[in-house]
Amino acid sequence: MALEFNGSTQYVDIDQAYTNDKFTLTLWTIPGVDGADQINWAKVIIGMDAGADKSCFYLQVDNVGNWRGGFYGGDAAYHEKDSGVVSVANTLYFLGLTYDEANLYMYVNESQKAPIAIATTVENAVGISLGAFGDAGSQYYNGKTFDARIYNDVALSLAEMNTIYHARGADNIVAGLVARWLMNEKPDGETASGANVITDISGQGNHGSPVNSPVYRAAPVRLVKALT
Repeated sequence: MALEFNGSTQYVDIDQAYTNDKFTLTLWTIPGVDGADQINWAKVIIGMDAGADKSCFYLQVDNVGNWRGGFYGGDAAYHEKDSGVVSVANTLYFLGLTYDEANLYMYVNESQKAPIAIATTVENAVGISLGAFGDAGSQYYNGKTFDARIYNDVALSLAEMNTIYHARGADNIVAGLVARWLMNEKPDGETASGANVITDISGQGNHGSPVNSPVYRAAPVRLVKALT
């Protein structure tokens, strides 16, 4: 299953803080429209600061329709990697972003893009949103998302990222895993509503609360929970 966002009002809110300077984001997504038709800077996943005016770390569709990821650094600047890959409607993508305190890498499917060299800290995130810049009420994403993960203080290697991609959810890469949302709590066509109903299966209790009733949809990849 996947959770579908309408691109205008729906997202998932997670009240959780992340503070370490190494991180990894991964998720699967199927955009509902071409990248050029998304709202500019539509956020698939984002960590937000206390004032909800900075994107601490994120995966998004940029203003020309490409997949892009980045973070806001302690040097008061954004550091971003444009994948060069255009987001195409109704196409399945695996997206990833890693930062190891020296290099920022972005992944689209099993392709690792050339890194950006940067040594800085990462702005502390006090909340997470899936499908929008939630606390700011903007940058809504149109599409389906599932198996979103955050690894804290861990930058996964190319081999580990490819394991996640090829295993389709049946991996056991759990070191540093602080959140994993499969988004499979209900059957196709049901709406998501209620506090903390988007279950975090990492064991860290970072459950999500849907806003404005996003809809569960069947996903083309059968994900298998394989945590130990």
